[in-house]
Amino acid sequence: MANPAGVLKARRRPYRTLRGVTLLELLTVLTMISLLAALALPAWQAQTDKARLAEARALLLECGRFLERWRAQYGRYTDTSTRWPRLPVAATSHFDIVFGAGAANTDAGKFLLRAVPKRGSGTTVLELNQDGNLKQCEREGDRLVRCRLA
Repeated sequence: MANPAGVLKARRRPYRTLRGVTLLELLTVLTMISLLAALALPAWQAQTDKARLAEARALLLECGRFLERWRAQYGRYTDTSTRWPRLPVAATSHFDIVFGAGAANTDAGKFLLRAVPKRGSGTTVLELNQDGNLKQCEREGDRLVRCRLA
């Protein structure tokens, strides 16, 4: 006859150590991921801002070409003596294209177009005039400061 104690010993499995992730290891990995994200986020935001400005710049130049074709056809930039023609595209997802206010825009032979950021889309304003000069300015309140040719 078999020894019942021997049968019991044969059925026992050897003790295995189960190894999981400790809290310290988990916190270390989360810290490294957050540091990498903190380093990458400003670079990513700078690239998206550049892409938005490039889109606004392209649209502004397209509207400028439209106004040049308008002037070639009608002899002036304005639709009537007090009204500007409707622009083919008046906005992007982050910028509105508007006619700038000022003395230059009262003359039918001149225009000033602005790409103005929508609320929460930044402070950079682009300006295009009838000579094809494109300026990039920062907006502080109602003033444009730190302008440079773009």
